[in-house]
Amino acid sequence: RSDAKYCSNDCSWDFYVKNNWRLLRIKIMRRDKFTCQQCGDKRNRIKVNERSRRNFQVDHKIPVFKGGKQLEESNLWTLCIKCHLAKTRSELRERSYTKNNK
Repeated sequence: RSDAKYCSNDCSWDFYVKNNWRLLRIKIMRRDKFTCQQCGDKRNRIKVNERSRRNFQVDHKIPVFKGGKQLEESNLWTLCIKCHLAKTRSELRERSYTKNNK
């Protein structure tokens, strides 16, 4: 699938379980002072479909599929949900286009 993050469930399992992604995420968000590194949003929680949820996510500056390092702190940054969604959509379109034009 062009929208798959990992080549298999085993790869996904290896990343999340073996590398303690949860602790690294918190470290990155603290480093970035819980602020979106693209738009500057500082809201900790937002309403999504009438439910309150955390606004921040950690993302790869250079996507792994383009050679970005998965767990390298310099390749990770804090994004708000809105910026992360827009960036991910753009990357998925680019990945799909690249894959279909090989």
